[in-house]
Amino acid sequence: YGVPEVRGHVLRVVRELAERYGIDGLDLDFMRWPVYFKGDEVKANTPLMTDFIGEIRSILDEAGKRRGRHMLLSVRVPLKIGEGEVDHGAPLDVHDVECLGIGLDVRTWIKEKGLIDMLCPMDFFYADWWTMIENMAEWRALTDGTECGLYPTIHSMAWKDYGQPYISSESYRGAAHSYYLHGAEGIALYNLWEEN
Repeated sequence: YGVPEVRGHVLRVVRELAERYGIDGLDLDFMRWPVYFKGDEVKANTPLMTDFIGEIRSILDEAGKRRGRHMLLSVRVPLKIGEGEVDHGAPLDVHDVECLGIGLDVRTWIKEKGLIDMLCPMDFFYADWWTMIENMAEWRALTDGTECGLYPTIHSMAWKDYGQPYISSESYRGAAHSYYLHGAEGIALYNLWEEN
């Protein structure tokens, strides 16, 4: 995302979606593979990513005005706001990534600029409910008093053992209940394709 042509390509796709299709908004998944800048360029490019999110917000606002309604912008981000940096010389342990450590200044997106409508913290490839709950107060403090809603994500896989069966219906309900008890406004679902 440090390359202008990459950002330009994504913005063209966003503009086409917003202008040509009857979408309600966009969900930006920053957790599919959370590396956006070269390791030594993350801090320098973090404002660039904020400007990029601002451009997406502007495209959605323009399309929304023509349609007479607000178009939503949702972001899926790591479970932690902090500055834990990714070691690009080692295999990526995406469980350890933090928003600022990969160039996502979510605090600015919400508190200073009001760019996003839905914040969906999540882990990568599995459900880490304990870490979500441990960080819920910080997310709640970030979204309180803003127009941005907090929707922690429930994922389909449990922990790091990918050989385990999928999570039971009771576990899903327990996670959702815990998230609500800790301040969630709703629940985001991710990769839930099995019948439960």
